[in-house]
This record gives sequence, structure tokens and C-alpha cells, in this order.
Amino acid sequence: MRKNILLIVSFFVLLIGQTISASVWPSYHNTNIQRTGLSQNYGPNCCDTACEVDIEYSYASPVIDGSNQNVYMQGGVNATGPWNLWCINANDCSVKWTYQLSATNPTGGLQMHSTCAIDADTLIYVGNPADNALYCIAADGAYRWKYTTGGRIRSSPAISSNSSVIYTMSDDGYLYAINSNNTLNWRTLTTATGAKYSSPTLSPDGNTIFVGCSNNKLYAMNASDGTVRWSYTTSDEVRSTPAVGSDTVIYVANYSGRLYAINPGGTVKWSLALGGTANSSPALDESRGILYVGSNNNKLNAVDISTGALKWSFALGGNPGYSSPAIALPNNLIYIGDKANTIYIIANWVDSGVLVCKNTYDYEITSPAIAADTSIWFNEYSHRLHRIHCWKTPTSIEEGKLDFKINSGKNWPNPFSTETKISFTLPKKSFVNLDIYDITGKLVKSLSGNYTEGKHSIGWNAKDNQGRKIKTGVYLCRLKANSYTITRKITVIE
Repeated sequence: MRKNILLIVSFFVLLIGQTISASVWPSYHNTNIQRTGLSQNYGPNCCDTACEVDIEYSYASPVIDGSNQNVYMQGGVNATGPWNLWCINANDCSVKWTYQLSATNPTGGLQMHSTCAIDADTLIYVGNPADNALYCIAADGAYRWKYTTGGRIRSSPAISSNSSVIYTMSDDGYLYAINSNNTLNWRTLTTATGAKYSSPTLSPDGNTIFVGCSNNKLYAMNASDGTVRWSYTTSDEVRSTPAVGSDTVIYVANYSGRLYAINPGGTVKWSLALGGTANSSPALDESRGILYVGSNNNKLNAVDISTGALKWSFALGGNPGYSSPAIALPNNLIYIGDKANTIYIIANWVDSGVLVCKNTYDYEITSPAIAADTSIWFNEYSHRLHRIHCWKTPTSIEEGKLDFKINSGKNWPNPFSTETKISFTLPKKSFVNLDIYDITGKLVKSLSGNYTEGKHSIGWNAKDNQGRKIKTGVYLCRLKANSYTITRKITVIE
């Protein structure tokens, strides 16, 4: 077999290192209301720091606006104050503006700070730990309003799909639904006061809110009026934020380190002991059927979402604390930090997580955010906000290490109307990511799975993952096995 990948037909575009979607990271662990931690954007595959800005003593995570020009985060100027909402230039880390939330630093013993949420009009919502209030700030840094709750807001707000309602948890035990005009829509008592770290997550249709609580429960509430549909009692308090699949299965970990998959009606699909406590929130990649979650036995875990079986664990240098993994779907890279002050870039291979690179700083790392320009942002508590923006072309060293080659045949017919065959040959049994994207970079169909050694021919009937007939036009077929990626153009006609 030839040393290099043999291409039977010409590339339409090589996707490695390019952004295929303009999606952003507008709130905690989120590129959608389901808080999946999944991005259609490429992320960096090397650890060179592009720039940084001093923001002190914040456990919050950065968020990025829709223009990919601004990054927002709350944090201190120094150990005593003031405490600001920061707007940072996404290109060079310069400070565009700050809005003072408090005159002095309120961080003493708090743990976890509210991460901002940005609505369609670029209004920024954030909970202030000093005065128990949810703030609304305009994109130019102008104050709009604040709504004061009965306790500290450590939880990160969620925004309804039409931007009319903002949901936030408070340490007073209530989940609040606050209208965008600063009136209370409703509030629901969870019967448990004390610190609330879990952030509310919405169902795909936006009709249900899921949130964990310190009374060991996961709640499902009607978004319209806050009535409790059901609650499920876990074995310990729920600090992590739920991730919700397209089938409305809810994935959440509790503090004693048990990971749960909860069916839409409140019954358990499966549960798994992670082997350590868990504050980290799970990230969901439905296209590959994998859930990623950190546990405080210093591991990043990859779990099969169908069965709850552990696929692999990657050993970190320290426990991930409140850092939750972020996934760059196109290049299959996972980003996570730990309390040993290190940020990791990890590749998901067939049956293991493989370290791409890591950087160690002075303080622990919060949850990363993936931008639309092949970069990630993450915060180093008590020190700096960082941006990594770099791409290095894979070399033949990886080829020799893997001893893996792929010979991919063409799809036929092309163009096609009702069905085409995509063929490839593998030298050994492997997990193959076979994904179809539209020309904007949106994932249309996933045909991924485990394939045996030898020749394969997979049919595609021009329907998307929901079984709907796709529109005519040009699509991109990306075949990836381990470190090898091939992309070709497919044209669908009437």
C-alpha cells in the first residue's frame, strides 16, 4: 500500500484548518440552548498562545459574540476591586470597555461565577455575585437594567430561543424566569437553599428547562409557567450543567461522580460511576455517539451515549474542577483545563484520547470556548484570559506512529438524485467518521461507525439525520479515520 493517502478524485476543498461554520459560543458550554459544548467550528491543533489579558480572580468562562469580534467575561481588576464585566477585542486581547458591577472584589470563597449569555440583539446577561442581581448590559457597555434575586447568582443564565425570557438559578433556591423588559415572568422554588452551580438548559423545542440542584435533584420545569414536570433524585448534589440531546435525553453528572442519562419522562436510561467527584459538565457529540465529561480523579472520560459504557479515559495532570470539555466537531478535538493549571488539546481516536499538546500556566483553568476563527478562549483563575490561535499541518511523523493508511474510492454516481455510494478501503478495523456537510458547513448526515478491514461501500439516499430530503446543491463528504482526513464534493440534483 502506498505510503501516502491515495486520492482517486480531486479534492473540492481540504477542510483541515478552515472554519466551516459561523457559529459562536454565546453562553456557558453552549452553541445552542441544549448546552452540548459542541461547535461546528474548527479549533486549534497546537498550543501557541496568541494573546492574553489580565482579568483577576474569576471562575467564569469567556463567551464570544456572533460577529466573532468581542469576548465577554466578568472578573476583577486586582485582589480587592473593582469587579467588572469586560469586553475584549477578539483579535488582539485589548480591552474595549468595562462595566463596573461592584466597587470591590466579591470573590472570597465563592467558587464559580456566572458566565455571560448573549442574545440575538447582542444584549449581555450576567449574574453578579456581590448584589444577587442579574444584569442586562448593551453591546457598547451601557447599563440597561438589573433584577435582584434573593441570593447570589453563581449559575449562568439561559436565554429562550426568541430572546424574550432569561432563566437563572439563585442561591435562594429559586429558578427565575425574567422577561427581557425586566419583569418577573415566574419563579419556582426547588426547596433547597445554598450554593447553586448548575445552569439551566432548555429542551430542543424550548418548552422545558432542566437544572440540577444542591438537594440532589435534577428538575424538569415547564418554560411557560415554571411548574415542575418531574424531578429525579440522584445520589448526591448536582453541580454540573445538563447537556440535552436532540431526542431530549438529558445527560448530567452529580458531585459523587455518577453520570446519568435521563429519559424525557424522568426515568433513567443508564448511569455510570466515573470514579471521582464531578463538577465538570458533560459535552455531547451525537454524530459520533459520545459524551465527554471530566471527573475529579484527574480524568477526561468518553462514554457511549447509547449504552453508558466507558469508551476511554484520558489522564489529566489534575482534576478538571469546574472546567468542562469543549468539542470542535470538524477536526474532532476536545479542549479541557484542570486545577493543575494546564489546558489540554486531546484528539478522539478509535478507542482512546490522544494528547495533541498542552500548556501549563500559574492558576487553574476554567471552561474553554471555541471561536469561529480556529481559536479557543479560556480563563486562568486569578491571572489571565487567554486566546490560542494556531494551526500546524500534520507531518509524516504521525503517519509512522500510527502505521495507518487509508485508500478512499470515489462516490458514484456524482452528481446524483436519489442515492449515491461512497466507497473506501481500510487496512485494519477502525472507527470511521463519515460526515456530509452543506456548503455553509452545517452537518447534514453522519454515516460514522466501526468498520472492518477491507473494502466498504456505503449508500446515502440524499436525506439528512432527521430523514428529510435535502435540497439540491453542492455538499461536502468528509471521511476521517484516525489522523487521516479526505474531503470531496458531492452534487445533489433534481
